[in-house]
Amino acid sequence: MSKFEDMSSEELRRNYVPGVYQHSIYSIDYQKLKDAGIRLLSFDIDGTIAEAKKPFSKNFQKLQDRFGLEKSQMAHVGNSQMDGVAGGNAVGVTTCLVRRVGKATKVVNAAKKRPSGRGAEAA
Repeated sequence: MSKFEDMSSEELRRNYVPGVYQHSIYSIDYQKLKDAGIRLLSFDIDGTIAEAKKPFSKNFQKLQDRFGLEKSQMAHVGNSQMDGVAGGNAVGVTTCLVRRVGKATKVVNAAKKRPSGRGAEAA
């Protein structure tokens, strides 16, 4: 049984649904975040925070202390619901989820390169 089966819909939303979702870091409306009071953005789109083996809360607390900000003034941009979104949501910062670049993108790109039709023609 997965840990998600024991969670209510509200718990799933609170933990894993980002405040903002965009296809890439380039399509985030940074001005809108600034207008909403966000003064600090942290990024983890390559898994470095997740690989650090430190609780997210310590990393966010260090940023908060260093820059003298409230959590409501911070946002975290990541490409993982399990790490970036869950970590940011757990400490109360705005979370922004961007699409992962990887296998799915490679499949789409490979499909675009095929000749017209459903695939290679039989010889």
